[in-house]
Amino acid sequence: MRGGWTGGMGRSVVRALLAWGTLVLAPALAAQTEPRLREALRLQADGQSDSARVIVRGVLAATAPTDTLHPQAVFASALVAKDAPEQRRELQRLVVEFPTSAWTAEALVRLAMLDFAGGNLRGAARNVDRLATDFPGAPQLATAALWGARSYFELRNPVLACKWLADGMPKVGEDIELQNQLAFYQQRCTNVRLDAAAVDSARRTQDVVGLVEGDKPPAGAAEAGAPGPAPAVAPGAAPATPAA
Repeated sequence: MRGGWTGGMGRSVVRALLAWGTLVLAPALAAQTEPRLREALRLQADGQSDSARVIVRGVLAATAPTDTLHPQAVFASALVAKDAPEQRRELQRLVVEFPTSAWTAEALVRLAMLDFAGGNLRGAARNVDRLATDFPGAPQLATAALWGARSYFELRNPVLACKWLADGMPKVGEDIELQNQLAFYQQRCTNVRLDAAAVDSARRTQDVVGLVEGDKPPAGAAEAGAPGPAPAVAPGAAPATPAA
């Protein structure tokens, strides 16, 4: 990719993120309403990353933060970022500066994916939980359900993992690949109680564990913003079962 992510870390990040449909450029390109940003994402998809970033920077410079186009341009800036740390900064900027923007919902999902790939499971869970709280009707909730479930299974909290799956499955729509992924993990929920008392207890337990252990990635995990080998599963393939 000319002007894009380079080196072993860059290639592993690309595999980790682009393997899953929500980080493929095509859906993001289709969602763009600004022709200049659409062109930038098209150039990015064609490997012309430097040209894409020039266009996005021009749009950002020409729009005030109060302009409704500005958060859309920040989101595009994350998509054409030269590396994972820069992508994370742009996504976090979107979440902090434009907390009510519709683009922030997608940013939270992508931050969760970056956190999961980097081993920061609590960060991933925190991002999808915020999505559910701040954007209860967001179309990204079905995708967030997968990453919420995977994160909570890894955190040994099957109640919250299965709660995400139960909430996300009805929102999948016609995405058969995502439906299959959720169904795969839902097999682990046969004997898991999901009544209000069980869910509340699981949330309290998770809060206590988070306070005791902190939110640092496990030993050996990649730095935040620089995830290691891809944990994501290519659409249509059966994912590897997380550790019990």
